[in-house]
Amino acid sequence: MQNKHTLTLLPGNRKLTAPAGVRLLELLREAGVRLETPCGGRGLCGKCKIRVQGDGLPPLQLAERQHLTAAQLAAGWRLACSLSVQCDMVLELPGPSSGDGQGILQAGEMPDYKLDPVLCKVSVRWEREKWPGYPSLAHGLSEVLQQGGASFSSAVLRQLAGLWREADVVTAVLAGEQVIGLEAGDTSAACYGVAVDLGTTTVVAALWDLRAGKEMGTAAALNPQTQYGLDVLTRIDYAAQGVTKLKKLQQEVVTCLNRLLERLAQQAAISRQQIYEIAVAGNPTMLHLLLGIDPHSIGRAPFQPVFTEAQYLPAGEIGLEAADCARLYCLPLVSGFIGADTVAGVLTTSLDKSGGRRLFIDIGTNGEMVLSTPEGLWACSCAAGPAWEGMNISCGMRAESGAIDAVDLVDGRLAYRVIDGGAPRGLCGSGLIDTVAAGRRAGLIESSGRIKGRTELEQEQNPLAGRVQEEESKRLVLVEERDGPDQVYLSQADVRQVQLAKGAILTGFRTLLQEAGLSFADLDELVIAGAFGSHLRLDSLVEIGLVPQELSGRVRYAGNTSLSGARLCLLSRQARQRVADIAGRIRHIELAVREGYEELFAESLYLRRI
Repeated sequence: MQNKHTLTLLPGNRKLTAPAGVRLLELLREAGVRLETPCGGRGLCGKCKIRVQGDGLPPLQLAERQHLTAAQLAAGWRLACSLSVQCDMVLELPGPSSGDGQGILQAGEMPDYKLDPVLCKVSVRWEREKWPGYPSLAHGLSEVLQQGGASFSSAVLRQLAGLWREADVVTAVLAGEQVIGLEAGDTSAACYGVAVDLGTTTVVAALWDLRAGKEMGTAAALNPQTQYGLDVLTRIDYAAQGVTKLKKLQQEVVTCLNRLLERLAQQAAISRQQIYEIAVAGNPTMLHLLLGIDPHSIGRAPFQPVFTEAQYLPAGEIGLEAADCARLYCLPLVSGFIGADTVAGVLTTSLDKSGGRRLFIDIGTNGEMVLSTPEGLWACSCAAGPAWEGMNISCGMRAESGAIDAVDLVDGRLAYRVIDGGAPRGLCGSGLIDTVAAGRRAGLIESSGRIKGRTELEQEQNPLAGRVQEEESKRLVLVEERDGPDQVYLSQADVRQVQLAKGAILTGFRTLLQEAGLSFADLDELVIAGAFGSHLRLDSLVEIGLVPQELSGRVRYAGNTSLSGARLCLLSRQARQRVADIAGRIRHIELAVREGYEELFAESLYLRRI
């Protein structure tokens, strides 16, 4: 009989029982405990730290020796991804991350539009004396609705048969020319839809009254799939492990959406049964996982998605809890790495209608960008990597309470700001970029990315020489341990991660311009979109060479254009037609196969003004 061991979780003294040999991370996941695992539990990030007590603990693994300091190991810290259950253990879990969506960007540009939703409701009073003149009840209903070509599913026909007998007034739920549901009585006043930005890291939803064109509320949350990997490729690999893993990723995001739907319904004092359409924009991997479609083909050459067309299906088919006849609409894709979120951005910023030369860029784990000129639309995607989200960064973390989100050089010293105040716990993406930029301004970091040595800085009489430590590895210290519970610093390896991410994005930027035969000076505007991009300071982007100096006066922050695009498609059938046209017009440029790509990438790694 297999030995079983008892695990006590602190705080709370919760007890778990597990057989010997089970990986601790998998056990905690099944128990609903969420740890930071941006690498998906592969031992690459060192974020799933827990403090462990027990007699007979397994020996340290390589990943633990690489990611944990001697002081942490002495204090009993281990990595959940590397530790298996071999004895009774007491586990001290870190404090929970904020998952309530506070601080997640929900605002974005919203251009003028004509309110004309595809989804609508129409009430009908039976005039039974007229009905014998119609060949069928369905034909009669089509005529009364002025939808001569209306179509009915067998489920709606069954509703029609029952309501003909039982009700004098019915309400038809229409999606274009399709009657998707019938309700007893006049319920036409209650017609709501939800727009969703399904991001790799965050999920944002907005509830709209489809009759009045009025927003009723917004809600946001962290994408629970992040515990299986912070970037899309890690999740693709996880889903490829079998149908059970794929289903798990789908269930996580569907459960998240249902919670957001419930929060929105409560905010507006309505029932989820009054939500009839859910419009979703997201990158290709996120939409595949939402629909339960294996995204394996996106992660392997030639990186093709299973579908690119807009998807329509009953919302209940994947477990979304809304009206019985509610539909799910997913905006169209362009390719395996140019998704509906990018198409939504083009729609929202009217790049497809622009007569000038404009570059749209969503800076994130994958940096998607679209160049608009009178000659057409070009797009590319660059694998910036998850450094912006804190993965592979020594003190990296998400933009939540305790994260340093802004750093500057003030009166010769490094000053920082902490989200929600209090003691700093680490660096989020905007703080990371600011730190590198401030290090450049202070003369601590060379354009090659090398952090100068302490002795070298002392010889230069740099007042910040004492901020550089070289005991274990070279690092630029922002917060000493005496100033907070944790030392927060930027390591040499962290600077390299910033260079790789910045280099990937700038290479895409330059490649699109080359494709169109343009230079930086030819651009009329640079549009920066997305939650991460909205928090980036322009002077820092210029300092590290991500944005050219000559464009600094032509930069516009557009906010969450993915959500805004989903909103437009929810409220306007013309917008829905435009996104289909946009997706078909965009020409995708594959960066890695272009001649001269490697040389251009190497040149783009330098941290210097351009």
